[in-house]
Amino acid sequence: MVAPNKQRILTKVLAQLSKRYSDEVPKEMRVLDHLLLATIQEGMSFSRSLGCYRGLLSGFHDLNELRVSHPHELQDRLQGVPRGEEKAKRILKILQFVFETTYTFDLESMRRKPLKQAQKQLSKIAGTTDFVVCATVQRALGGHSMPVDSPMSSILAEVELIEEEDQLDRVRAALEHLVPKAKGQQFCIYVSEWAADDEKEAITDTIAPKRSGKTGGAGKTSGADKESAATEAEENGTKSGTRAKTAPTKKKARKSSEPTS
Repeated sequence: MVAPNKQRILTKVLAQLSKRYSDEVPKEMRVLDHLLLATIQEGMSFSRSLGCYRGLLSGFHDLNELRVSHPHELQDRLQGVPRGEEKAKRILKILQFVFETTYTFDLESMRRKPLKQAQKQLSKIAGTTDFVVCATVQRALGGHSMPVDSPMSSILAEVELIEEEDQLDRVRAALEHLVPKAKGQQFCIYVSEWAADDEKEAITDTIAPKRSGKTGGAGKTSGADKESAATEAEENGTKSGTRAKTAPTKKKARKSSEPTS
């Protein structure tokens, strides 16, 4: 059973982010489009990656021309995309794999397969990552999968919706239990936008206003706070009898310093 506090945090996250972002996904996108878009998106916002994907496609006649292009040609169209060179190579690997196995660029048959079988087949496509497969399963196939990357995980840890130390696979599994399937796509798109927003700190404060005094993630107390707490504890100890205990020690010290006859 989900902890009540996390349910409240989730409700607040969705309420606050829905005022700022859109979760609209183009309905005309095919399964392969989702696969390639997610490859670009990992580590950045959904809206920005969608614009980059459209820009990439506009530079080539079709997917076959894209497939036979040099990685640098793709990278030039992915300016500003994190790990652009790596992602360009991944896109080419995906297109080459799909073409060699289907002789087309059509993966729509995945929609008619049992979800687990389709997910397994997608994970075997060269160039994909866990994030890419999760995003495609969620957006193209309607599965309850949570595409979460490192920036998204970090921002969720700040508001204590997840554990800071958890690996991404554990974060995704935890969110599958926490976030209802009907809200999954909306939640993931919103959080991707939030994690990339220049004003993310201010947004985070509206969701978790009591996080002051924490550094490096949720649940951690700053060194200054620890020092202050230690000082306060010491002062309290002094008031409750520490001074009386240390008095004899001082007396002995004075006695030992007296000259001997």
